[in-house]
Amino acid sequence: ATHLDESLGARLATNRSDGFPHVTPVWFIRDGTRVLITLGERRRHLRNLRADPRATLLVDIDERSEPGPGTAVRAAMLSAAVELSADADAVAHWAGRIDERYLGTTSDALAAEGYTLVILEPTVILSWDFSKS
Repeated sequence: ATHLDESLGARLATNRSDGFPHVTPVWFIRDGTRVLITLGERRRHLRNLRADPRATLLVDIDERSEPGPGTAVRAAMLSAAVELSADADAVAHWAGRIDERYLGTTSDALAAEGYTLVILEPTVILSWDFSKS
């Protein structure tokens, strides 16, 4: 298992039209080699991905501020051109799985705003683990 299987938040980076990256926290789930994220229709990330489908997801653990032995920095950075899906069944399925992962139950968040499924199949993976001395 890897820290990608833990219920950690991640940061999603997309490309804005002015050239600056747009980076915010997101929840995600893995399905084999794919990473799945649901984004609300009003999210800047979604607008960015429709204009430029390239994205990077960073999942990391930084324990350096915690006292005691075994503190470490571990991270995985996954980059790819993403696929977007508005298929209602797929969105509901994966949103439910993501809610279960982070909340322990499903929520009614999808009812408030339309969502799109973001499917990231990494083509570039960079990882590091400084706990391994």
